[in-house]
Order: sequence, then structure tokens, then C-alpha cells
Amino acid sequence: AFHGASGGGKSTLLYALAGLLTPDSGEIVLDGKRLTSLRQSARAAHRAQHIGLVFQDFRLIAYLSVLENVMLANPNRKKAEEALSQLGLMKRIHHLPNQLSGGEQQRCAMARALANDPSLILADEPTGNLDAENSAILLDYLRQVAHSGRIVILATHDPLAVKAADRSIHLDDGKIQAASQPIICTAEKDR
Repeated sequence: AFHGASGGGKSTLLYALAGLLTPDSGEIVLDGKRLTSLRQSARAAHRAQHIGLVFQDFRLIAYLSVLENVMLANPNRKKAEEALSQLGLMKRIHHLPNQLSGGEQQRCAMARALANDPSLILADEPTGNLDAENSAILLDYLRQVAHSGRIVILATHDPLAVKAADRSIHLDDGKIQAASQPIICTAEKDR
């Protein structure tokens, strides 16, 4: 979990890890690919195949149903329904995003990110619009996802999300101020 004050660089770091932003210096290597040296189309293809991304503002398509929004990430209806079921949205699959509460929209965005079974999940404030009970459910689910061999990285203000993370990194003004564990990963098991 990356945490810290607003404007500290959490979202910017997530977007750089996703290949949506190019860092001013250094490089980002994911799955052996240097994202910083790939063309934009190759970064987009890599992102679609390997990264599940949850934006703070959800970015759901207003004229598509909940199911159709999730199927954008994976056209396999069964996989999309599995993701929605895991997040308690099966009764809402035919609703449009504007017919959902903020918390339901957040869970729909999370289901879309998880539907393609990505190796890396990047979530910007995933509990920001959830009450305490639904936050706990989502964080427990993300821990299960992380412990199944996938990487989950959160940008958050939520102390519960920080506590649920295996590692936490405090960012301030784009700089690491503190880390709960070493953050340099060199072995496959530490990806």
C-alpha cells in the first residue's frame, strides 16, 4: 500500500506502473518488459493483458450495463460474472452505472480490473467510496488475490487498507518517507 497526504505522488506512481505515464528518470520493468522503452500501443497491449487497473473515479462507461463494463476487460461472460459475484454485484448486472451507489460503482470497477485474471492489480483509493463493512470485505478479497500469487498495489488514505497490506510505503512529495519492509524486490517470490 502506498499511503500519504493528497498530492504526495501515490496516483502518479500507480499510473507510471501501469504505463499510463512515463517517469522523468529511471525505468519500469514489469514481467521482464521495460515499459519505459515500449511504444504507447505496446504499453497498452501489455496493460490489457497483465494489469488490472482501478481508477479513483471508476471510469465506468455510462451507457453500458455493469456486466458489459466488466466484459470490456474480459469478453468471457462467465469470467465477468465470477468477478461480479465475488464482489456481491450479481443482482445489479443489468443496471447502468448511474443506477448504482458510489460503493457499487467502486466494486464494479474492481470486478472489471479482476475479470481478466491479471498478474498485477493497481488500485487507486479502492475503499474510498465504501462503508467500513464493504471496505473490510474488499480488502479481505484483495488479500486473497495477493496471496494467490498476484501482486496488488494500492494507493490509499485508508488506515485499514494500509494495515491489511503486507508492505506499506509512505510517500510525501513523490519521495519515499518510510517503508514497513524493504521495497527492493530481486527474487521471483518477491515480485
